[in-house]
Amino acid sequence: MKINIKIEKILKKPKFILSKNKFIIKEIKKGLKIGQINAISNDLTKKLIYKIINQTNKNEIEINSLTGELFILNEINQNEIYLLIESSYLINQNLKSFINIQIFIRLLNKLNNYLIINYYFNSTFIKQINNSNQFLINYQNNISSSLFNLSIYSIYYPSDQLILSLLNYNSIFSLISFSSSSLNNYSLQINHDDTLDKMYLLIIQIKHQLTNEYLNNLTIKIHFQSSILCLQNSTFLFYNFNKTNLIGKFKVIQSNLNISSFDHFYLLNQNQINFNQCQMLIEQLNSNLTDYQYQLCSNLSNQCFFISLNKNLSLKKLFTFRTIELIIFILSIIFILSTITLTFIICRLKGFHLCLTIKNYLFYGKKYGLNNAQRISTNKINVCLYSFLLFSLLFSLSLAKNSFNCC
Repeated sequence: MKINIKIEKILKKPKFILSKNKFIIKEIKKGLKIGQINAISNDLTKKLIYKIINQTNKNEIEINSLTGELFILNEINQNEIYLLIESSYLINQNLKSFINIQIFIRLLNKLNNYLIINYYFNSTFIKQINNSNQFLINYQNNISSSLFNLSIYSIYYPSDQLILSLLNYNSIFSLISFSSSSLNNYSLQINHDDTLDKMYLLIIQIKHQLTNEYLNNLTIKIHFQSSILCLQNSTFLFYNFNKTNLIGKFKVIQSNLNISSFDHFYLLNQNQINFNQCQMLIEQLNSNLTDYQYQLCSNLSNQCFFISLNKNLSLKKLFTFRTIELIIFILSIIFILSTITLTFIICRLKGFHLCLTIKNYLFYGKKYGLNNAQRISTNKINVCLYSFLLFSLLFSLSLAKNSFNCC
């Protein structure tokens, strides 16, 4: 007796075999493949199909129903997309399985070009130069191990984590992440301060954790100086020699890193003064600078310097013509000479008696000995000439003064 036994498999729901359910889009391009969804069946002869269940905007992402491949269909205007994917049998669609998919849109050009960095200083002796990545540190004062803190984030993806690491000077500096309550906070610290030089160019590598992409490096320039004197926006108090009377208050207009002390000064103009090539704005000046020696004290470091007035430089600066001033002065002289010439021409054409009399006296009076009835008196002529010359001189001085004021 022969018995045949047929074993039929019980068809089960498809099973997803994804190793990850997160996908990252780094550029938006129509038709670009995002990833692939895979599911298997206990019966390999049965074909599976896939479809998206919950997509609100069906024009952004599409799925190949036979292969499970995800593609970009059109422009995507959001940073994250959550999809529910269904897998079922082509013939028997009652047996279904589902999986949640996360798609992150992280465009690299936005990550690189729109990073925001904020600095927080632990000491008043650390100054940022012109809101840049350059810093001045007064090494004469005690420096703590932590120089300053910084936070970094992307404008478009502020919740993403950025990993910072120092690429050079690791034996002197270290970059440490801190603050568990918020992301992307770091502290720049000194490991050994006995080997500090004057300047360091620190290169910091930035890695985007979600995409594992390395972004543009951050470069920080640090200047160590024994004394920071000419620092932009820092203020100085100006005293007499014995420091009994406050004479003025000045503010640095532009930083000069090459200045280590002050010993002389001179006036640039009514609003500015120069201390050893450190240009300052005169915010307050209580009296004229008639003395020779004074004291200049910094509000930043509380240092005071005995300084003297350099009168030679002040006079030289006062009488130095700049190019535009010289041009305006020459034009004023030409104007005056032209005015005199035109006056004589008009007199000659119009036949004015006074002009003719002056001319006759100047050119013919002494030669032919004109009598009193034929020429105007010498006193009247002198008065006329002196008045005209005085008017011309005042006019010339007025033009020269305007040229100085406008320049």
